[in-house]
Amino acid sequence: MLTKNIQKDCNVWPFQCNPKKYKIEAALNDAQINECFHWQVKQHKQYITKGDIAVIWCSGQSAGIFAIAEILSNPELQVETKHESKYWIDDTEERGCPDSSEVEIRNEFNEHYGVPKNNASNTRASANENTSDDKGNEF
Repeated sequence: MLTKNIQKDCNVWPFQCNPKKYKIEAALNDAQINECFHWQVKQHKQYITKGDIAVIWCSGQSAGIFAIAEILSNPELQVETKHESKYWIDDTEERGCPDSSEVEIRNEFNEHYGVPKNNASNTRASANENTSDDKGNEF
């Protein structure tokens, strides 16, 4: 449940995913990841803290909010798991800053309506669609 152990005075941060760089939908459905990700943090590192909320937003033609997550750690040097790393599109690509926060997915959404996945059919587009400019905290 989304409200489990979440502070009332927490901040909410948009965490962007570029589907040209990372297959977020496949990662969200991977049981080995178990809903915990290491999310690269490029901006606002000094303000993002454990207990805050992340809105996982995916760019592209079917842009939208894919999930809501709780931030489990302050941004710091962390190593992603082999299960997370297999979803990078180009493994040789520079992945940005090494600082990341561990996040746990609390609710996964249908991108068109913001309806919880179990209440509507999942109509997400493929992970290889066109995307917008690279900005923000993203994969």
